[in-house]
Amino acid sequence: MRAFVIVAALATWARAQPTIELRPLANQPIPDELGQQLRIYLADTAAVEVGPPLAATTLPDRVREVAGSTAELVTWLEQVPGPAGGGYIVVVVGKRDGRAVVDIGQVPPSDASGRLLALRIGAFLDDTLASGVGEKALGAGPQPPPTRWLALALGAGRGELPAASVGVEVGARRGPWVVEAGLVGSASLPQTSGDMPSLELAEQRLGVVARAGRVIGPVDVGLALELDGERAHVVGVSAAGTRSEATSVHAVVRGTGEVAWWVTRQVAVRGAVGVEHATSVERFLVEGEALATIGTLAFVATAGIAIRFP
Repeated sequence: MRAFVIVAALATWARAQPTIELRPLANQPIPDELGQQLRIYLADTAAVEVGPPLAATTLPDRVREVAGSTAELVTWLEQVPGPAGGGYIVVVVGKRDGRAVVDIGQVPPSDASGRLLALRIGAFLDDTLASGVGEKALGAGPQPPPTRWLALALGAGRGELPAASVGVEVGARRGPWVVEAGLVGSASLPQTSGDMPSLELAEQRLGVVARAGRVIGPVDVGLALELDGERAHVVGVSAAGTRSEATSVHAVVRGTGEVAWWVTRQVAVRGAVGVEHATSVERFLVEGEALATIGTLAFVATAGIAIRFP
């Protein structure tokens, strides 16, 4: 039983070791002795595996080619021409804090080339694991948020009336700061007040919105300012059944504090609270009875989703 536990523990340790994938170039196979030296010097640090030859010929294309790797690091060597072998240019690709990182260096020709190469790769691996434990070279781990995007925003909530909204926004990120601006339209369901006489009120809005905030992990926290043109349509019915209609158009200013939680790199759940006020206050009366007032200071609470298209 004890032997089984020891074997199981060793197997778990072996699986936990990070992996370094060594990729030969199409016209430059990796010398067998160099591969063996890397395995020996990195035996306590990582497992070294030899992958298929790289077909690309430029550095950007080769980085893209290794994008699907499941190793913590991918590395390849380019032999430098010279009378004594010329040594190697070593390229190491890893991932730190969601971003691809490329390290390029040179290993001079000597009997210790394998050891020097192992030291360089080992140091890079240590830095990579210290800044992003568990991140793979390019094929897995969190992707960085986009720096510019187009977004579709869908929401519902209550201001002066319950309403649903749709917006199209453009945004940009610089460091921890985020700014967005766009167009937004909303429409309310008809709201009826009174019972013979009665009044039915509905609103439609079209406007512009701007927001600025700070990124805190997967959450954006900020403020938004919205300026809308509002069309309010009312239908009044008197006690005798006489029907009349009226339309009012005015501007509405809305200010909110907002929080957006990015569930994925492209989809967020967004909530906002604040206030809104119109440039004019109007009261609607039926047979002398005031059944609706619009344009007063109103509390705002909304929720919705935002979808980014980088």
